[in-house]
Order: sequence, then C-alpha cells, then structure tokens
Amino acid sequence: MVVESLPTVSVLALDAVALRDQIDSYGFTQRCYDLLTSPWRQAIGPAHSDDEKIRS
Repeated sequence: MVVESLPTVSVLALDAVALRDQIDSYGFTQRCYDLLTSPWRQAIGPAHSDDEKIRS
C-alpha cells in the first residue's frame, strides 16, 4: 500500500479503529484492519492498545 501523506494515513487508521470491534463481521477481516492501519503502525506505533506489533 502506497500512502502519500500523513493525513491520509491518519484517516485510514481512524476509520479502521472505529470499525475494530467489527473484525470478522460484515466481511471486515483482521487482514483488512491490518492493511488500513499498517502505515500508521509502522511509522508511529499501535493504532489501538490491543494491537499486536507489526511483523516486518
């Protein structure tokens, strides 16, 4: 995933965290969550206190 700006990364991570409790519902998987939050998690750290570390 190529992300061009910090505001974009922030919006993606915010959207994912807002939907975090829906993982495994409505087609929103852990993989979807990880994809949306990975730029944030790689640059800044966990998007949520229960997130595991990103594996390189």
